[in-house]
Amino acid sequence: MTDTSTVLKNQYQGNASATSFDYQFKILSAEELVVVKTGADGVNAELTLNVDYSISGVGENNGGSIVYPLSGSALAANEKITLYPNYSLTQTLDFTNQDKAYFELFEEGLDRANLKVKMLKEQVDRAIKVSVTSNASPDDYLDEAAGYALQAAQSATDADTAKTAAEAAATAAEAAETAAAASAAIAEAATVLFDFPAPDTPYANMIPSVNAAGDEYELDDTVNIDKTNGGLFINDGSNILQAGFNSSDIAKIGTTTNQVTRLIQNDTTKIAFPTNGHIYFASEVDTDPSSGQSGLTMYPTGAAGAFHMVINNPAGGVPLALNKGGDGTTLSFYRHGSSIGAISVTSTGTYYNTSSDYRLKDNIAPLENGLSRLNALRPLRFNFLIDPDKMVDGFLAHEVQDIVPEAATGTKDEMEQKTIEFADGTSAVIDEPLYQSIDPSKMVPLLVAAVQELASKVALLEQQSQS
Repeated sequence: MTDTSTVLKNQYQGNASATSFDYQFKILSAEELVVVKTGADGVNAELTLNVDYSISGVGENNGGSIVYPLSGSALAANEKITLYPNYSLTQTLDFTNQDKAYFELFEEGLDRANLKVKMLKEQVDRAIKVSVTSNASPDDYLDEAAGYALQAAQSATDADTAKTAAEAAATAAEAAETAAAASAAIAEAATVLFDFPAPDTPYANMIPSVNAAGDEYELDDTVNIDKTNGGLFINDGSNILQAGFNSSDIAKIGTTTNQVTRLIQNDTTKIAFPTNGHIYFASEVDTDPSSGQSGLTMYPTGAAGAFHMVINNPAGGVPLALNKGGDGTTLSFYRHGSSIGAISVTSTGTYYNTSSDYRLKDNIAPLENGLSRLNALRPLRFNFLIDPDKMVDGFLAHEVQDIVPEAATGTKDEMEQKTIEFADGTSAVIDEPLYQSIDPSKMVPLLVAAVQELASKVALLEQQSQS
């Protein structure tokens, strides 16, 4: 049979769904097909028949197909598969004198010879070939190509070096431009200072003065330019703007009196420093949860170096979002510099961790009377005052505190005094409840001990019933 096909290699890019791949050339045995998978990293791996793939169409003139994989995920979009033949270069036909001649055998022999020729042509087409008129060998071309590759690599390195130098030069030029602009601004300011009207004008009190050394210029006790220390100082008696005066005070912005200082963008306060020592972000008032004001507030708590932070978002969004680029601790808790707990994350969940290492503990003993203590707890149904229509299960904190003290915080009926500041500047002191809370996780040891006691009782009853 004639063979007019010129295809001798098929290659497919994965799409995460296709599992059947055609080969459009004739093979006379399954072992003559080579299947190579190229991974996302560009590494080739030859696949194994009946382990990685199955084949059909062996002996067909138009080829056949393979199924890959036999199990697992389909070929990914960043992977590819290549199918090509590897015909044996041996000749197995043997005709003896006066033997019978079968045309099928002749045709098979010719087919094999033609397939081998096409296979060799495909390989030669991918090879480095020397011109028929050249006296050089392929090795000479490879050596020359390697030399060009080294030159190209060195050129790339030189280009990177030049790029880095150019970027550094651009940065230096930018810094020089900024410095020049600053110098021009100072020079312009000095020019303005020295060009004020004569003393007989209404602005006589604004005439600049120069000290004896000529290194300090002053305008009516408000603006001072110090050449020696390289600084600008503006002080109108209440507000201060100071820049670059000395090593300890590089810049100051604020007030000398009890007034609010604000950082404003687009006529909107972004950060405010009020008279009460607090710092407001995106607000000009306290963002205490009871205030209904969005924003963030920071203020000292009275202890040395201690700060209190409140984030309030009454609109209902997420007030605080913590993100970590992998598994591990997202938030750590310390007491007097020692770690006592953390919140950590994995790809599947969030873990609330508290200190429990045996090396932190002493006086370790079994938990006794777990069942009787558990029976002393009083589970209840109730609603919270803020949501009268919602009934929930739970406990009363002070009752739990009597049985599992570490599970409850606060003191029953405790109150605290709180100062309320009003818009007119007045204030009042009121009594507010300090509500108790429960940490149900602290009750787990008691529950385990009670279950173990019950298990022992059940085991004893079973033993007695069998005797």
